[in-house]
Amino acid sequence: MAGTRQKPARDSFHVGDRVRFMFGSGPIEGVIVEDRGHIGVGGRRLWRVHFRTDEYNEYDVELPEVQIERVP
Repeated sequence: MAGTRQKPARDSFHVGDRVRFMFGSGPIEGVIVEDRGHIGVGGRRLWRVHFRTDEYNEYDVELPEVQIERVP
């Protein structure tokens, strides 16, 4: 089905993995820097992802694993 996401397999991500997620109007890539555990709404697993928007601006954001995908 278009627009649906499957739940990632248990332990499908690890610290250091490169991932992609939606930020603003398009996708952006970052690196997982911390496993925050199952502290999200309804016990969702959260990951802290570090990314840069340009050479001067760096950010960390916490995302549920259903919103990130591994970069090959």
